[in-house]
Amino acid sequence: MSGFIVMRPLPHHVDESAVFRALSPAKDIEAVHPVNAGLLALGAPRYVPSTAASVFHIRDPCIPDYRINVFVHAVSCCGRRGNRS
Repeated sequence: MSGFIVMRPLPHHVDESAVFRALSPAKDIEAVHPVNAGLLALGAPRYVPSTAASVFHIRDPCIPDYRINVFVHAVSCCGRRGNRS
């Protein structure tokens, strides 16, 4: 397995933080493991979370890197809510 994405929201009986801690930090591609979240917060991520990166690439495929001013871009993310068991 190359990497994991935890699809949220999780069922009510599942402890989300326990799921995140159980992931291998090396296979956590959304930076939800405490180690990866900390590195991301410090500005030293192992890699950019894939969902966030895809939003930037959908918005402008010509962006050369991730050091852009996100406050000048308008982005909409569509999804579905209420799919909890």
